[in-house]
Amino acid sequence: MNPIALELSDAGIRAAAKGPEGLIHLDGEESESPGYSLPEKKVLLVGRKAEGAAFLHPREFNNRFWDQLNTESLQPSTPIARNHAEMAYFHMAWIWEKIKVHGDSLIIAVPGFYENPQLGILLSIARELSIPMEGVVALPLAAASEPCPEKLLLHLDIHLHRVELTFLEQGEQLIQRGTSSLKDRGLFYLQREWIQAISEVFVHTTRYDPLHQAATEQELHNRLPEILKILGNQDVMIVEMREGKHRYQITLARDLLLERAGIVIEEIHGMIQEMVQHHGREDQGVMLQVTDRIARLPGFGTYLAGQENISLITLAPGAGALGALGLWENAPPFEGTRNISFTGSRPWFSLQGTAGRYLRVGVPPTTQDRNPTHILCGETAYPISHDPLHLHTETAPKGPDERISHGPDTPCHCSIHLKEEKVILENHSPSGTYVDRTLVFETAPLYAGQILRLGDSPEKLRFIVCVKGHET
Repeated sequence: MNPIALELSDAGIRAAAKGPEGLIHLDGEESESPGYSLPEKKVLLVGRKAEGAAFLHPREFNNRFWDQLNTESLQPSTPIARNHAEMAYFHMAWIWEKIKVHGDSLIIAVPGFYENPQLGILLSIARELSIPMEGVVALPLAAASEPCPEKLLLHLDIHLHRVELTFLEQGEQLIQRGTSSLKDRGLFYLQREWIQAISEVFVHTTRYDPLHQAATEQELHNRLPEILKILGNQDVMIVEMREGKHRYQITLARDLLLERAGIVIEEIHGMIQEMVQHHGREDQGVMLQVTDRIARLPGFGTYLAGQENISLITLAPGAGALGALGLWENAPPFEGTRNISFTGSRPWFSLQGTAGRYLRVGVPPTTQDRNPTHILCGETAYPISHDPLHLHTETAPKGPDERISHGPDTPCHCSIHLKEEKVILENHSPSGTYVDRTLVFETAPLYAGQILRLGDSPEKLRFIVCVKGHET
C-alpha cells in the first residue's frame, strides 16, 4: 500500500503523500479545501468554489456538515443532499478524485471531538466510495511535534465553528486524554465579526455599506485572508471597495480586528486554565502546540505566548496529515489486520519521520549531526561565520539578483550566524521562517541537511557542509 493521509478540518481539509511534494494541491492551486457546500442546478458545489459563492446564496450554502456529521434530516433539505452526512460524502468524493493519483489507500486524521457516531459515518462514506482505508487517528495526536515531559502538553486548533483544545498525556506512549471545545467561536464567527467591523468603518468613513449587496459581501469575505495576512505584518492598511464608477477607501487598523476577536482570545485562555486545573499541577508549565491556523490570526499567537507559564510551538501547515503519514510509515498501528480501528495513542519515535520533518527545530540532534558550513541558494554557496548573513524575501541592498547580504544589520526576513560553535537562525519577520516544516518566530539552532524557506516564498535554501581537502 502507498497511503495518503488526510487532515480533516472544516476550516480546510489537507492531504499529504510520500515524496518531496508533501502536501498535495487538492483544491485548484490550494492545499486546503474548506468545508462548504452549495447546490447548483443538479450538482453540489463543494470546497473553495462553494465558499467563493456562498454569500451570493446565503440561504442555500452549508458549512456545518463536517462539524455536525450526522444523518438527521436538514430543514430545508435539497434533492441533492438531505443531511450533513450526504454533504460530507460529496466533499469526500470530490477530494478522493483529486488525490488518488498520489496513492492507493487513505489514513484520516480526525478532530479530537469526533466520537463513535461521527467515526462510523466517516468509515461508511469511505466504504461507499470504495476508498481503501488504512486507519483513523486523532488529529492532535498525529500533529504532536516532540516530547516535553516536564510540561503539560496541549494541542490548540481552530475549525470553522469551534476552537478545540486537547490534552495529550505523555509516557511511553502519547495518549489523547481529553478534549474541550468553544462551540460557535471558530473561524466562521471571527470572519463574520471582522467583516462586520470593516463594513462599519466603511459606513462611518464614506457612508458606503459593503454588506448592502451580496456581491460586495462575498468580495469582502474572499479578500479577508489577504487583509489578515497584511495586518499580521503592519499596524494599518488601506482597503478599497468599488461599486460601479465609485471608489471607497478606508484606513483599517489591526487593533480593530484584535478588539473584535478579544472575547475568543479570552475564552481560549480560560479553556487552557481549566485544562491545567483538571490535568496539571500548580507548578507545571504548559507546552501549547498551536496549528498554523491559530498562528495566522492577528494577535492570537502574541497573546498566548505572552501568558505566564505558557510555551508556544507553532506547528507546520498540515502537521496532522504529515504526522499521520509518518506514523504509518514508521510502524503501522494495526499491521496484519483487516480491521479499521481508531488510533488514540502513538509512540514518540515517529517524530523523526522522513528526513526529520516531524522533529521540531530546537530539539538536540544526534551526535552524528553537524553544523552547516554554507547555505546553498540556487547554485551559490554562502559561507556561514560570526558575521551575520541577512536573508531577504525579494531583493537585497547590493543588487536585484542577490537575496543574501553580509555586513551590518539591515532590514531583512531573517539572519544566520555562528554563535558559540552553533549556527543560529534569528527570525525578524512577523510571518516567520520555516526550517524543514517548522515555523520559527524567534531563534533556533540549524544543522546540516535542513531546508530553509522564507515565509510564504516557495524558494528553498539548503544548509550544507563543504568538506575539507583531507575529508572523504
